[in-house]
Amino acid sequence: MKKVLLLCFSLMVSCAFGQSIVDLRSNDALLDAPRTIPSVTKESSSFKGGPVSDYFNFYELAIQWAGQNNYQNYISPMMPDTTTTLYWYDGTITPLGVYGNTGVGGLYDFTLPFWDNPFSDNDQVTVDSVFIAGFYDINDGSQSDTLRVHIFAADTNAASSGLYGGIYFPGGTFLNYPNDIGLWTMDYDGDTSQGNSGNIVIPNETIVDYIMSTSDSANTIHGIEIPNGFTMDADETFGMYFEFIPGSYGFNDTVQLGTLNGTTNNFSVYFASDISNPQTGEFWTYSGETQMMTNLFAYAENRYGLYSGNSAFLNDYLTPSSRRLVYMFAHASGSSTVGIEDIDLTSVSVFPNPSNGVVNVELDATTDATVTVVDVLGQVVYAANENFVAGERKVIDLSNNAKGMYILSVEGEGVNTVERITIK
Repeated sequence: MKKVLLLCFSLMVSCAFGQSIVDLRSNDALLDAPRTIPSVTKESSSFKGGPVSDYFNFYELAIQWAGQNNYQNYISPMMPDTTTTLYWYDGTITPLGVYGNTGVGGLYDFTLPFWDNPFSDNDQVTVDSVFIAGFYDINDGSQSDTLRVHIFAADTNAASSGLYGGIYFPGGTFLNYPNDIGLWTMDYDGDTSQGNSGNIVIPNETIVDYIMSTSDSANTIHGIEIPNGFTMDADETFGMYFEFIPGSYGFNDTVQLGTLNGTTNNFSVYFASDISNPQTGEFWTYSGETQMMTNLFAYAENRYGLYSGNSAFLNDYLTPSSRRLVYMFAHASGSSTVGIEDIDLTSVSVFPNPSNGVVNVELDATTDATVTVVDVLGQVVYAANENFVAGERKVIDLSNNAKGMYILSVEGEGVNTVERITIK
């Protein structure tokens, strides 16, 4: 938890409220071409099972991959009714629809091998609390506001999962594109009526309301405890969707971000964006043999049905964003069986770790094995068939690759190991 809080503190410091905000509306591009992302072995891990009680968060994975010096923190005002008017930092008046959202969400695969303590498909996982980073601004102390979270588990192999896969963004126009990299998003029921009208449509959801208090205005991280916990199978997709519901709002509401006042209380979600080239899709956290996806937004366009033509189908879904990484995470626990069956297999040593890109791989047995290294997008950056002799080192040169986190796997007769490595 200390690691999470430390990062969130640095987030608060670096998010200067007087800074310019990138244009979040135009060209909020998804992938610029259909891609096939190779699979990653998930049946084994360097973690050999046992009790798990851990925080599962997207942003540590994504930012490690993107590079600590390659992102900047921003805010996105979240209001249920997008008729609210924003007074921006420079004094200009901007409709909420251009920069704000009516809700944000994310999907989790707890079996992902990048986690410190992953689960196996057959394990039971209990999520007891969820968290989101945001700025709560109080203009009316008598107003009772709610931070609401929708929680669910979905089997993406079932037609009734409530999720949708296959969103693709070629040449500036959204299209349905089958057989792409398998990004998933939530069904959304937009509504043009004033008030808290739009919502996600998910079977068997659990809704938990957290009533905001004055003390929440001093917090960067806002946590919601799930009564009795939310238990699911690890092979299901865990989803959460946050929305902010002010106790009072109307057609003439204003939110003045420069002076932190206005006619109603408001909640602004923190997010990170790639500042060197926002169209590169830095914050696709991971895809490939998984249903994990972050950066799901209900924009004003969704709420009021403003998408048209080939993009009209987006009115019915939360929209994935490759430019914005929301700071949210979940605390999950359970008994993991990851790698239990592999304890007696051939031992694999990978060192040094972290490294400058030159990594040694050593086995305690003589065997043929395939060494594969993938980045956090699932793209293969190294692959080779090796003949290992017990105690002999094989040198893997990754020095030409970008700094960040990678997954190295060794597979062969009597060996099946996945290790997380870091290039400094």
